[in-house]
Amino acid sequence: MMTQKSETITYLLGSEAGTLLRYRLFNEVYLPGTKRCLSDFPTNPDMEILEIGCGIGDTACYFAEALVPDGHVTAFDQSPDLIEIANRRAAELDLKNVTFVCAKVQDFPFPSDRYDFAHTRYVLS
Repeated sequence: MMTQKSETITYLLGSEAGTLLRYRLFNEVYLPGTKRCLSDFPTNPDMEILEIGCGIGDTACYFAEALVPDGHVTAFDQSPDLIEIANRRAAELDLKNVTFVCAKVQDFPFPSDRYDFAHTRYVLS
């Protein structure tokens, strides 16, 4: 008899809504380094950015607010709870140029000619 393995989303920091503090602290530690790495990257304010595995959306919101205020950020993650938190954060910041999508990377249709830059930070954790 064969049993089908159920799909489980496993995240280093957790994926339920109650893990918000852990993600905020993780972002406080890693966002300065991300900013330094991108400081030499040639950006235009109207770029299209794709973020793979956005978690609670802190980095995507930073991109939308600081790097591409006239462009757009599309960010996705497979956890509906984390996407919900990301949408709330973008609304709090009144960001209109970021879209959060709940999808698995293998199921997300991102055309290679649409985005100027693709970013991922936590996916391999």
